[in-house]
Amino acid sequence: TYLTVFKALNIRGGLRKTPFALEKMKEVGIVLNGYSYNGLIYSLLQSGLGREALEVYRRMVSEGLKPSLKTYSALMVALG
Repeated sequence: TYLTVFKALNIRGGLRKTPFALEKMKEVGIVLNGYSYNGLIYSLLQSGLGREALEVYRRMVSEGLKPSLKTYSALMVALG
């Protein structure tokens, strides 16, 4: 799954490159679903990358995906 890619980025300390990775995925026709976006947002927040998580959240919304209660809950807990 795509979450495996993001977990690998996290292990290698590359989650800050997530916006770049998302853009590359979009260029080759890979479309993420809400589940993948939620997992990515959660991973970013767990790594202390709140700004990047908000950027991914905004991208999720701009692509027409509706955030779930889990999305909002994770953002609220992490960002206070």
